Amino acid sequence: MQEKSGPKLAFREELPDACPPPEAKAIALSGVYRFLPSANPKNEHFDSYCLLKGPKPPPTVTLCQWSACSLFVTREKAVAKIKLQKLRSRFSHFAILDVPANAGYSESGQNGHLSLWMLKHFDPVTAILKIEEIGDV
Repeated sequence: MQEKSGPKLAFREELPDACPPPEAKAIALSGVYRFLPSANPKNEHFDSYCLLKGPKPPPTVTLCQWSACSLFVTREKAVAKIKLQKLRSRFSHFAILDVPANAGYSESGQNGHLSLWMLKHFDPVTAILKIEEIGDV
């Protein structure tokens, strides 16, 4: 994998300057969770909020974080986020993924959240191990 400091990497989405941050690493992520609006995953289900909602993040989120694909380290952490943010009306399923190290750069955040800045060649749908219904949370 190319280093972030070397030749310009081709990311899946256009990223703001200094993004991904220096702390982000190209590491494999095993058994991580992503919210899905249906049981039929599509590539666009892995778009960042920046792409989906525009480049103005909420006050507690950096533009770089807003430009990443959000993942969670466990089902429990994902469920906690769904409950906290009242996202249940928008999402019905989880995708459980194994993301290879050459897929992009990730950084751990608070409460089991991971930010993933995907490289252009990576197809997240192919990394799905399983789809689970969220159920009543």
